[in-house]
Amino acid sequence: MRQDIADLIEQSAAIPSVPQVVVRFLEITQDPQFDYGKLVDLLASDPGMTGEILRLANSALFGVSRQITSIRQAMTLLGVRRIRSLVLTRYLISVVNDRSTVLDVRYFWRRSLTSAALAAKLARHRLASLQEETFVAALLADVGIVLMAKALGEDYRPVAERYVPGGADETVSLEQERFDTTHGEVTALLLDRWQLPALIIDTVKHHHGEPPADAEPNVRTMVQLVSASDGLAKRLCESHDAASMVDACHRCMEAAGINVSLLPTILEELEEDIADLARVLRVAVLPDRVYERIVHEIREHLSAPAGESPSFWASRANTIL
Repeated sequence: MRQDIADLIEQSAAIPSVPQVVVRFLEITQDPQFDYGKLVDLLASDPGMTGEILRLANSALFGVSRQITSIRQAMTLLGVRRIRSLVLTRYLISVVNDRSTVLDVRYFWRRSLTSAALAAKLARHRLASLQEETFVAALLADVGIVLMAKALGEDYRPVAERYVPGGADETVSLEQERFDTTHGEVTALLLDRWQLPALIIDTVKHHHGEPPADAEPNVRTMVQLVSASDGLAKRLCESHDAASMVDACHRCMEAAGINVSLLPTILEELEEDIADLARVLRVAVLPDRVYERIVHEIREHLSAPAGESPSFWASRANTIL
């Protein structure tokens, strides 16, 4: 990343300072033997944070079978990693929802939530032990677009104009050409400042390209999953043409290294998951039922594509994991 661009982004206040309660939270959890009581007391000292965590924890997204009524209970049932994600996401929402940019924030959330929901589903089949990290990486991967739009203003408009329904796919190449950096690198800069795990930082940094040769295997897999979910989310957010969507689904599933026959299961309840995530994060997305209609069309085509026999799908499935 060019130093002048990094300085401009930081000096513009596009990258916010970390709230003290979050700093302390991260400090405490750095110690593998941390005191749960201290962490509970810290979170409980911020009523707003307590309310947000409980609201998010009780979301259907996290599959908890009984009502969570306290921070301690949330910590026990969800675990520290997931609570950390909820705490950080709560503050990152405010970064994105500042509408003083040249970016279409509503489209940003529509696409980011779709990508996150898909990434979690893909990870369940390929990297279940890191499903939460994959979800967070996909949710935050494009935050750098917001930061660059805020810091660079009109200079970033040619890029922002492509980050819309039907926009060109060359967003990253244009960023590289004009600013010698990408929104993935800028997102990584923010997440590094906020002390997220290196696994998530490295994934978002390279989610539009190839990780370095010495990257750990889990980073490579997460990059594949986040890249595939982002590509599919882009199509879901802008196209109602089932034929083109079927082709996009195949390409994304192959990129993710997941058997294409699992796609109908992955697409099940996608709109419900997105709507629930949007509700608990309090962000605006597509009107109800739009995703459901698109997904219905895709599933119909996948189950009986024109001119193809069922054996075609079996042969395709055998070429993938």
